[in-house]
Amino acid sequence: MANSLGVLEYARQNPESMVLLLEVVDQVRAFRLTHWIFTKIHIIQKSTHPVGSGGSPITTWLSNQLLTTIKYIKDNCKYAISDELPSYMLSSLNSILIRADSDETVIKRETENLRKIFKQ
Repeated sequence: MANSLGVLEYARQNPESMVLLLEVVDQVRAFRLTHWIFTKIHIIQKSTHPVGSGGSPITTWLSNQLLTTIKYIKDNCKYAISDELPSYMLSSLNSILIRADSDETVIKRETENLRKIFKQ
């Protein structure tokens, strides 16, 4: 529905709207990160089977979803930058980008290590 309504296109024309959209996407990032952490604790650490409960490869599926969300944030943050952006929104944007960068580094490293363990 968001595609048909042109939500992203609208947000790209309005820096404040883009920050608000990225705040929502950041919540998706947080959820996916939590899912990844729980998967590592409850499945990966207790199994040598490389497929998760949903039938997806555990070393690639969830990490890919998280990295795709991070890519969306990074690809669209440039549309939020404006001299007229209120300082609290600029601060929020900076925090989102810091979390995205940090998560990206960790997830890539963890995924690479897990692929070696599971020989994927």
